[in-house]
Amino acid sequence: MLTPGEYRGKVVLVTGASGFLGRPLAEALAAAGAEVHALSRKPPREETAGIQWHPADLARSGWADSLPSKPWTHLFHLANPSVLDLEAPLEDYLRIDVAATEALVALSQSRGAHLVVTGSGSVYAPSERPHREGDPLSSPTAYTKGKLACERLLAAEAARAPFPWTLVRLFGVYGPREAPGRLMPTVIRALGRGETARLSAGTQVRDLLFLEDAVSAFLALGALPANPEGRTLNVGSGQGRSVREMAESVAARMGGPGRLAFGAPSSRPHDCPRWVADIGRVRQATSWSPRVSWEEGLDRTIRWWRERDGA
Repeated sequence: MLTPGEYRGKVVLVTGASGFLGRPLAEALAAAGAEVHALSRKPPREETAGIQWHPADLARSGWADSLPSKPWTHLFHLANPSVLDLEAPLEDYLRIDVAATEALVALSQSRGAHLVVTGSGSVYAPSERPHREGDPLSSPTAYTKGKLACERLLAAEAARAPFPWTLVRLFGVYGPREAPGRLMPTVIRALGRGETARLSAGTQVRDLLFLEDAVSAFLALGALPANPEGRTLNVGSGQGRSVREMAESVAARMGGPGRLAFGAPSSRPHDCPRWVADIGRVRQATSWSPRVSWEEGLDRTIRWWRERDGA
């Protein structure tokens, strides 16, 4: 497994660094001894040890011109338009997934920095078995269209002028500080208030990885030897659970199994019946594996929300 010394003295850029995954990744890199430069539209007011914050809106052109001139070794691209806003126009996604990625590709090509880009497991077409990296792809929403456009950009740029890159097809991530409008926080907070949590039929099967394990996966992938041909790897738990099972697991811990209201099957275009990662390739490449059990991850997540909401 990765050791902290592998990032000691490295000069790292993290986009989306105030986000759900970006913030703990930036903190972990700083704790490992890296010089971390963090980009965010709204950097936190409090100082973070070992992290230098830079305000930047990656949806606007010219943001890369304001970056400090550094001998970059790693570029972690985690900036992402909200997946919650499925009505957002495709152009909003392309500004981050394509235009901002293109600027980072240029930086990687000029400095030889390893570019690690966050893709999505939702680009896979429906399948009854865990998704492998070579499986058919699909793009029913603007979100997935943006992600696939990013993948095509990486391949095309690498063919034109090789640079070290890794694309992470990330599946579901849960844990403390997840956006309140996401599924698990919605259920936890409703039950914590003594309310009924209203859901679809809950038949969709999802792969949910605890936040701490997602961070360790990105650290392990960033530490891989440079590969100018690029690589694409799934990151997830490798386990599928239905939305109903997730909600019932939360309710069992919060004393509210009678306050779950399941309705009709979801008809939203992004609600594929089953998304589960085959993580064999990332395990082979890095020796990384999820370490936090489903039960422990749930307990820690519920505890965080209860403390936050005073429930």
